[in-house]
Amino acid sequence: MLRHVVWPEWQFRDTEDTKVSDWLRSVQGRQKDDWDVALLGVPLSKTSITHSAAFRFPAAVRSVFRSMTPYSVYHALDLRMWLNVADLGDVVMHLTDMNVCHEHIQDAVQSYWEFYDAPLVLLGGDHSITACAVAGLTDVQQRKIGIVHFDAHHDVRNLADGGRHNGTPESVK
Repeated sequence: MLRHVVWPEWQFRDTEDTKVSDWLRSVQGRQKDDWDVALLGVPLSKTSITHSAAFRFPAAVRSVFRSMTPYSVYHALDLRMWLNVADLGDVVMHLTDMNVCHEHIQDAVQSYWEFYDAPLVLLGGDHSITACAVAGLTDVQQRKIGIVHFDAHHDVRNLADGGRHNGTPESVK
C-alpha cells in the first residue's frame, strides 16, 4: 500500500452532514411517480463548432452534488422534506454518429414521458439536445411546455445552415 496517497474521488465525509448526492435517488426499484422531479444527463458536445466539453456537464454537476447540502441555513429549509428527486442516469451516446446520439436523446425523453408525469430536468451538453428532447416530449404529450435554457452566450442559428447542431435548439418537426 502506498503511503500518503488518496484516491482521486476521495473526500472527507461527515456522516451527520447529508449531501445532495445522498438525497438524490435512482429510479431503480421505486414506484411510478415516487418523485417530484427527475434529472437526466445528456452528455453530448459533438455538434459544437469548437471543442466545448459540454458533454462533461452532467458529471460535473453530480460531482458538485457530493459537496453541497440540501439544507439552507439562511432559509432554514431542508429540501429533503419538500422535494423528492430521482436521478435517471445519462443517455447513452454513440462515439461517432451524431444522428444516433440525437435518436437516443429523443427516445429516452419519449420513454420517460410514456411512463412518468413528474417534471424532467436535463443536465446536458450542447444546444442540439433541446430539439431532440422537445421532440421526445411532443411525441407522447400534446400540451404546453416551458423551457428554461441556461447558456453562457447567444449562438442560435437556423437549420438551413447544416441541420441540427449546437446552434439550433428548435425542433425540426
